[in-house]
Amino acid sequence: MTSSGDDLQRMYAHRFDESDRERESAFWDVFFAEFLSRRVGRPGTVLDVAAGSCGFINRVEAPQRYALDLNPDVDGFAASGVQVLHRSATDTGLADSSVDLVFSSNFFEHLPGPDVLLEVLAESRRVLVPGGRLMVLMPNLAAVGGKYFDYLDHRLPLTDRSLREAVGLSGFRVAELIPRTIPYARNHAATVGDRPSRTGPTADTSRFRLALRAYLRTPLAWRLLGGQMFLSATCEK
Repeated sequence: MTSSGDDLQRMYAHRFDESDRERESAFWDVFFAEFLSRRVGRPGTVLDVAAGSCGFINRVEAPQRYALDLNPDVDGFAASGVQVLHRSATDTGLADSSVDLVFSSNFFEHLPGPDVLLEVLAESRRVLVPGGRLMVLMPNLAAVGGKYFDYLDHRLPLTDRSLREAVGLSGFRVAELIPRTIPYARNHAATVGDRPSRTGPTADTSRFRLALRAYLRTPLAWRLLGGQMFLSATCEK
């Protein structure tokens, strides 16, 4: 897109350390099991757009899994069986109607403008089979306010309403839109129960897992603490 792979590698190496990565992995373990697994099911081919640490794509069960990201570090995060694509989200290189599920987490806010978002959505629609699904997890400006721009690379402001509009204009039918799910933080691992433990990293991570699991099982808490929205839509062709 507008950033090179080297730019992304430098920014995220500066932003996240090894302890962040450990708790990020714990986040995806719990979030996938408690929230995503029943929504995702077992699709045949999955594309994770801006896969990052591969938290989602490493956990989904599918015969064909693609992790798309310009950051060269993604090669080291991808599990065995995940094919890494160092390509733009507007030009994935995949065949028409070849993907059952496109997933994207915390990516759209990094795009330079609405026109590029529509290009990304158009590419997602192109590669999806008729009736294929798009799932998006990202910050909701309406929920977090000015904190949305606490990070240098957050450029495109989106609320649940503007995301719905963009997806609808791009030929998708929204099946589920939750304006508030997990809290908003520097990384997913800092979302719930983020107080250092005196008993060390392992105990701290275990406590984090328990806190996140309890939070995800209490939807009323999402309305108070949630800062990220979740959307699931079906590709109409």
